[in-house]
This record gives sequence, structure tokens and C-alpha cells, in this order.
Amino acid sequence: MDYRLGTDPPHMRKLSGLTKYGNITLKWGMTLGAGALDLYKWHADVSAGQVKDRRKNGRHYCAG
Repeated sequence: MDYRLGTDPPHMRKLSGLTKYGNITLKWGMTLGAGALDLYKWHADVSAGQVKDRRKNGRHYCAG
């Protein structure tokens, strides 16, 4: 985003805008091992209002 105050020299400053992430849709897949129900448990906790306690970083891998 270009930005300039009225008292600035005649060049523009670059400012970062809002970071936006689109929604993801999990259609189907398979989870194996001891953590097979982790995503389900996370979703149930977040749906019950425990958002701050259950905030996570994650990765989504597509095999194709």
C-alpha cells in the first residue's frame, strides 16, 4: 500500500496492508497413528469456545 503524508517529500512510503487468509475446506483424507483424532478434538474444543487455549499452527499437505 502506498502512503504519503502531506508534509513528506514527494516520494511514497510502502506500508503493509492487512494480511488475509482464505477459508480452507477439508473434503476427505486419512490420518494415521496416535494423533488420528487430534484434528477432531481440536475442532470440538474450539467449537465449545476454547479458542485461546487451543490455538495452533499447522500445515496442509496436498498429495496429487
